[in-house]
Amino acid sequence: MIQSYFQAEKLGGFIAMAIGIAACAVGGGVLLSAGAPFYTGVSIPLAVIGIVQIMVGATVARRSDFQADDLEKLRADSPAEFRKLESARMEIVSEILFESNGWKSFSLSLVWPSSC
Repeated sequence: MIQSYFQAEKLGGFIAMAIGIAACAVGGGVLLSAGAPFYTGVSIPLAVIGIVQIMVGATVARRSDFQADDLEKLRADSPAEFRKLESARMEIVSEILFESNGWKSFSLSLVWPSSC
């Protein structure tokens, strides 16, 4: 079960990288063919978002195998410690994704400079 979860996470990382590469390509193409300020304002945030997508996707894809192996070993050696560590980690992930305004702030920080 742990391996299948992290395989799906790894696939998600590769998908994020592919979307990031596409966003950078589109942003770069629009920037090179920019004729009006509007196109420049569209291309720069798109390229920045693409770079972030590539970095996040690469990080997730790279660490998934190591994390899965470490958790499998911990689960075999000490199930109680495994539950304790995973519960704490998932609480943090849940808070970041569902309860904080971090994503809203990040999105607004990318939109604000392009509207100036």
